[in-house]
Amino acid sequence: MTVGASAALFLVVLILCFLLRRSHAASMAGIAAAFLVPMIAVGFSARQYARIFSELGAHPMGFAEIAVAIWNENQPVLFGFYGGTAALFILLIVVAYLKDEQGKSSWAPAVMVTIGMLGAVTGFSAFISMNRLTLAVIDPVQTDSLVRSIQRMSLAGVSQAVAFRLLAALSLAAISSTFFLLTIVLALTAEQSRKNVAVVLIALLIMIGCASVERSWCFVLETTARSGRVPVNTLLTR
Repeated sequence: MTVGASAALFLVVLILCFLLRRSHAASMAGIAAAFLVPMIAVGFSARQYARIFSELGAHPMGFAEIAVAIWNENQPVLFGFYGGTAALFILLIVVAYLKDEQGKSSWAPAVMVTIGMLGAVTGFSAFISMNRLTLAVIDPVQTDSLVRSIQRMSLAGVSQAVAFRLLAALSLAAISSTFFLLTIVLALTAEQSRKNVAVVLIALLIMIGCASVERSWCFVLETTARSGRVPVNTLLTR
């Protein structure tokens, strides 16, 4: 579903850029469109954690069942990043073939999309960190490296850390999504912005990095759900 949403939004924005004869706005507007859906998915998935915690308190679940529940909430985020990666790859090809145009250009869309990407990376990092802390708290095997990473923290300290990361993920997802929407509006209405292959390439690398981290985390959750044990010697469980 998130892949389809990413593709639809990206295509709509790209078509608008060419229909309005603002082809060079495709750089910033396309980046914003590619990041918007994954960040909305991060916000919605983080919000669902409150439901998981309430269900856990009302109906105790096994460790593997909780891992499955967390895995389910991470799937929209993963496929959102997949869709964003495909969109940015297409955008890179399109922008590379556009001709340079002379004239006055606006820096506003570039500034907006840069702030949005910084917020997106920070919010996604908070989301992954919250995932790790949650799994570490409920992991019944005290010798796992994930559990040992929080052994010096009190239960209250861990709870506060999870709550802080949840709030950060929700807030930054909302803020970055707002900046991405503003970028699209400004790119389509402000003065012409120049094409920027380098910025699109950087955005693509950031998106690939986020997708790789999220895929690795989904692998951890899937393995945990199947075996009942957190896999060792992975980047996210050390």
